[in-house]
Amino acid sequence: MNKPELIKPTSTPKSKNIKESSVHKIFLSLHLFSYVAVMALLILIWIFSPNNSIFWPIFPLFGWGIAIGLHLLTYLVFFDKVPYLTKVRKQSTFGLLFLFHIFIFVMVNLIVLFGDLITPGIVYFYWPLSLWGIGLIFHAIGFFTWGTFMDNEKAKIVRKHPNYEERKISILTAFKISNFWILLAHITYFIVVIILIYTVIPTIFNVNLEDINAINNTVSWSTIIAVHIFSYILYFYNESIKPIIKGLIIHISLYVASNILMIYQWSKYNLSYFWPIYSLILWGVIITLHAFLSLQYSGKLKSALPKVKKYYPEADKYKLHSKARGLLIWQYSLISHLLIYAIGIILIAIHMIIIAADLSNIIHPIMGWGIGISVHGALYLTVFLKIKAFWKWTFTLHLGAYISTSIYLIILNIMMGGLPWSAIAIVGWGIGVGVHAILAFVR
Repeated sequence: MNKPELIKPTSTPKSKNIKESSVHKIFLSLHLFSYVAVMALLILIWIFSPNNSIFWPIFPLFGWGIAIGLHLLTYLVFFDKVPYLTKVRKQSTFGLLFLFHIFIFVMVNLIVLFGDLITPGIVYFYWPLSLWGIGLIFHAIGFFTWGTFMDNEKAKIVRKHPNYEERKISILTAFKISNFWILLAHITYFIVVIILIYTVIPTIFNVNLEDINAINNTVSWSTIIAVHIFSYILYFYNESIKPIIKGLIIHISLYVASNILMIYQWSKYNLSYFWPIYSLILWGVIITLHAFLSLQYSGKLKSALPKVKKYYPEADKYKLHSKARGLLIWQYSLISHLLIYAIGIILIAIHMIIIAADLSNIIHPIMGWGIGISVHGALYLTVFLKIKAFWKWTFTLHLGAYISTSIYLIILNIMMGGLPWSAIAIVGWGIGVGVHAILAFVR
């Protein structure tokens, strides 16, 4: 008689989510316990301090409270513990960000308010409360009217493009609505700040318009606003130009406007050294690569599709194209970063020679900027190799930062001489990297 074949248990998506939820619940519990314990200790120290007129533990209570609140909110949102939060998360990223926005707004302004109350002198809490509040109001209006706007915009797209997929329609609509509220908030901020600069601020602080460089700031911000409005109209109301070319046109317009402003600043202050050259060259490199990718986009996208399909064999056409676009963006952003890094270091060296600085100090921008390059490269690897597990992709970034920073510390130690103090930092940090590796590959 044949023995029944044993069926090996498999990990279903649901069981995997439960496991991840349990792990994150443990981390959240540890975080909450640490927060409560440390805050209790600080309050005890304050109680028994000889000078305890000011309740200073309020600052770590709210400061660390922001981190603990964000941790808790993230857990509740992404592990579906509260139905309403789950609904908001699935509805739109715009709404999800509003949840975090309102929490941070409340916490930060409570800290500012308390600091203002215990600090003698000028009352200032209403500045961040009101100015930041403008942005929050627009975010709130967009959040509560999201469904209505989505339905209206979707209907317009369906009428113009009846063959578009539902997913593509939703993404295009959400992108347009989000940018609409961002633009509206930007214009409102501009109007409010200009009114303050020319009326309220000179009266309250007794300063002249020249002291706060009012005209120059108005011209600069007006230029940026104009580019923002032009970009919005071009992208969402011109269908004769391909989106990839629209992005290039917007980028070029920002490049031209920003560099004209910088040249204007240089000429106004009559500086002998033409410092806008750095922006013209370095940003120009990015513009050149952007133009190359835009003009060669179809071919590059076609070559990227087989690589993406290898990792996402079951993905539909829309998802494959989306992933391929993401891969190209990461690839060319890294290439741009490397080119800017190389040219930037050369320009820094030339500048140091011009001002007769010690050229040996070039090691600091080389290694400091190199740390950023290594983390960027690690990010690209996580995308290219499809490293999606949280502990694995964070370990990749951690390792990139650790290796590059360790090299920098060794070089600094050699330059400064003395005891090999860099070994202490490298070994100490290495313990954390080792723990991270265990969490990524062993657990």
